Amino acid sequence: AATLAFSKALAGGGVRVSAALLPVQAAGVLFELQPNQRKTWDVFVRTEHTGHHKFWMAPIDGAASSSADIEAILVAGNALPSRSDGILLRGDRSYEVHVSAKAGVEPESLALYWEVALGAEEGATMELPGTLVATQFSHTFFTTHDLSGWLARGDQLQIGDQATMFTVEAYDSTHLILYTFEPWRGSTNASVALLRRPRIARVPSSRIFPASALEPLAGSPLPVQLGQ
Repeated sequence: AATLAFSKALAGGGVRVSAALLPVQAAGVLFELQPNQRKTWDVFVRTEHTGHHKFWMAPIDGAASSSADIEAILVAGNALPSRSDGILLRGDRSYEVHVSAKAGVEPESLALYWEVALGAEEGATMELPGTLVATQFSHTFFTTHDLSGWLARGDQLQIGDQATMFTVEAYDSTHLILYTFEPWRGSTNASVALLRRPRIARVPSSRIFPASALEPLAGSPLPVQLGQ
């Protein structure tokens, strides 16, 4: 859970919108876009618990989809490329969240959503396109699709029904070959499903500071403020 405060300057004063999220909730209409407009925002999140946090943007009205292009979400400088990816944040700390988005042909009212998983390790939940050819005792897998945009060295994978998690060593996008550190111990199989564990980024200690360090900002003219 986390608390986010966003200050919007208005004639005659300011309005602060705050929301405490446990475990998933919108932080109010924080992001307004006119047709074809591109904007960026920087807000602060105060965490309450240590855990794996996920952030995403969606329409505030509950619509299932949006024409807006969410170009980037960065938490403490770490990019979260997909809804399934997360970042390990410590509790009772403040972190900057950077959002960049571009509207489609219609105006957009977007909200920042987030959730936190406390303590539990997540399994491989993102299904990747196509299948693999797995050969018994081999570290090499042939893929039916180009997975270069889906895989990176160190990614954790579940391949077929194997209980062992496989770690990506490299991926050859020219020949569509996946190399893992662990061998396939099952029988040779020409069509094996592939799942990827969400990527969990860790915030370096140099970017961690107590939430109380930002409390003086409450009285400042900064467009983004941190509050209770």
